[in-house]
Parts: sequence; C-alpha cells; structure tokens
Amino acid sequence: MAAPTLKVEIGFDLTDSPVADFFRLDDSVQGRLDNTQYRLGGTLFYDVSAYVISVNVERGKSAVLSQFPPGECKVDFTNHTRVFDPLYTASPFYPEIVPKRELRVSANGTAVFHGWIDDWDLAYQPSGDSIA
Repeated sequence: MAAPTLKVEIGFDLTDSPVADFFRLDDSVQGRLDNTQYRLGGTLFYDVSAYVISVNVERGKSAVLSQFPPGECKVDFTNHTRVFDPLYTASPFYPEIVPKRELRVSANGTAVFHGWIDDWDLAYQPSGDSIA
C-alpha cells in the first residue's frame, strides 16, 4: 500500500505584504477597480507541503473513563531558507509567521486536521540546517 499524499496548508493574511498580489488603494496598477488580477485580501491558504518533514496528529483518549482531550497536530518544516523565520523580511510569508494562523492537513484529499497554530518553535543547527 502506498503512503498517503499529504497536503499541509497555512492560512496567512498577506494583504499588507509587499510580495502579495492584493488590491491596494491609490496604487496606479493594483488600485484599478476594473481588474480581475488582484484579490481584495484576507486570509488565504497557502500550500506549504514542499517544506514538510513530518506530521503527527493525535486525538482521542487514552483510557475508557478519561475525558477527550483536544486533538493536536505537530508539523516539522525544513527552514534552511528561513521561509518560516518570523524576523526574515524576505520570506514570502513575512510578517505572518505568528501564532493563531489556521492550519489544515489532508491525506489523499480527506481532511485529517484543521486547527490553529499555538507556537512556532525554531531550531537552528551549527551546520546551517533549521527546523520550524
């Protein structure tokens, strides 16, 4: 049996980002009202599956009489290009590498997890490798 095809998406609001193609008031190009190229903005989901190292989803209870804890998902991303570094202004996701971003995980098109990012834990190695 083949491994499932995972898709990991993060909801970013890049409306004010200089790298995003969003409508901008008073802009001679992106401020034209009759265009269909530029979005109005808001949260859009970006596929970040290419950066995924591992995904771990946990849900359910450990004993029959215990309460159901909330589901949790831990995703490790390769970050050697600093794309998930909250201080790296050249990242296409800057300045949205913050908690409270939506996270969606699906396997073969079936939803596995939908929740909110609690924390970004960055680990840098002397070799130059980085994991977010």
